[in-house]
Parts: sequence; structure tokens; C-alpha cells
Amino acid sequence: MAEHVQKSLESTLPELEELEKSGIYSKEEIRVIVKKRRRLEYRLLRRPARVADYLRAIQYEVNLDLLRRHRMKSHGVSSKSRDAERGITARLHVLFQRALKKFKGNIRLWLQYIEFCKRVVSECVTRQSYFHLHAPIC
Repeated sequence: MAEHVQKSLESTLPELEELEKSGIYSKEEIRVIVKKRRRLEYRLLRRPARVADYLRAIQYEVNLDLLRRHRMKSHGVSSKSRDAERGITARLHVLFQRALKKFKGNIRLWLQYIEFCKRVVSECVTRQSYFHLHAPIC
């Protein structure tokens, strides 16, 4: 169990290093983020896992993403590699998929996942339309 948690936390290192380098989070804040993620991951791996544990982890990542976006906007920082954005989005997808695998019949969880996917697709379409603003329509 500890190996799984450690592997999960190590996969977030590039994202966290980028956030620290860009000044979005301080070293202490990153330490708190890692500690909180570790605690949440252990809760998800315990027997029996509860839907509330998954919802708590998902909500934490959503709040972390909102804080990151707010700080990037207020500091005027643009993320060139977008590791942080991809990392949080991928982690949210994985959390939802793990939760849905365990709790297939939970309609509330399915609806939350659908709303999350709509938001991600909407952001993707908006970003792509910006890049192809002057492209001719076929």
C-alpha cells in the first residue's frame, strides 16, 4: 500500500516543481499539498473505501486547481508547458475512474464526472478555437 501511495506522489513531482519555480506555491505550501495528498491516498486505499473519501479527494484537487488558476492570473504567470494543468486534470480523471470502478451504481458520482468532463472538453474546445481563429472553414 505504501509503495502505491509513494508512486502516486512521485508522479506529481514535475507539476509541483513547475508550480514552485513559477512562484505559484511556496516550498511550505507544496509540503502541505504532498502531506494532504498522502493522507487522502491512504484513505482511498483502506478497506473498505467510502464514496465520501473519493469525493473529499476530488474536491481537494478541484479546490487546488481553482487556487492555482487564481494565483496564476493574479501573478500574471503563464504556464508554458502546462504540466500543472495536465497533472491536475489527469489526477481528477483517475480519481473519478477509481471511484466509479468501486461504486458503479452511484448516480451522483456519475453526474459529477459527466459535469467535470464537460468542463474539460469546453476548455479544450475554447483553447483550440483560439489557435484556429483565422483558419478557413472547410
